Amino acid sequence: MNDKPHLLLDWHLDCNTGKLTCTLLDGDLVYEAHAGGIEGYTKVYNNETSRIATDSDWLEEKHWISKNFGEQYGYYQPGESLGGLEGITMSEGLGAEGEYLDHLQRSAYLLAGLDTASITHIDSEINPEKNPTPAFRTPDKGLTIYKLLPTTKTFYFSYVTKEIYDMDNPDRPEEAHWHGTCPCQMLPHIRSYMVSNYEEMAIAGIHATAISACRRGEWEAPLRPELQKHFTYPTEHTYIVTADNVYTLDN
Repeated sequence: MNDKPHLLLDWHLDCNTGKLTCTLLDGDLVYEAHAGGIEGYTKVYNNETSRIATDSDWLEEKHWISKNFGEQYGYYQPGESLGGLEGITMSEGLGAEGEYLDHLQRSAYLLAGLDTASITHIDSEINPEKNPTPAFRTPDKGLTIYKLLPTTKTFYFSYVTKEIYDMDNPDRPEEAHWHGTCPCQMLPHIRSYMVSNYEEMAIAGIHATAISACRRGEWEAPLRPELQKHFTYPTEHTYIVTADNVYTLDN
């Protein structure tokens, strides 16, 4: 089966509701992943609803998709020896360009947030202590601004057991925190993109020259704008950043 394409599933995140869903067979088969899958899945197949509760159940489900619908969606081909771009070894399969796939069979490009461009030009004088702040992204060269709240409700330091969140883990360095666009097993509870603006960017320490470039629509473009189809982007301005909460807002 190695000459066949690997299973790649088309997940969609609605940033307004937090729902992460995968629709197959023109809507006859729909999955919803709860907390990136760590709290299980809901499956609706031909109008019948069932629950996929465990990681092993989800693994079997991927084999079932592969067996019955492999020609449409690819074949699940796990293996410890799989290589990948940048020397990363993953066991869930490889994408069309050799990138790794996660447990939901999503491309690494999607997980890396390449549907938007990062705005990373920081004014060090505004936040010299490098306190955790929101990260900022744009899908259209700066004309639209989204923010990602920092979080430590993650499992980077207890990935295998998932017994304790990093926020409570004594092994986590005090300054460590993460931002993310797609709920996954490491960042299961993130809210993903949230509406933002230039004023919030300034409060959080984005350099004035970067803000000016965004206002003109001259910031860099996303590397993979075709991935924007995987999101319904937010429409309501929530978790408003102020000078009083910029270092305390948490996902």
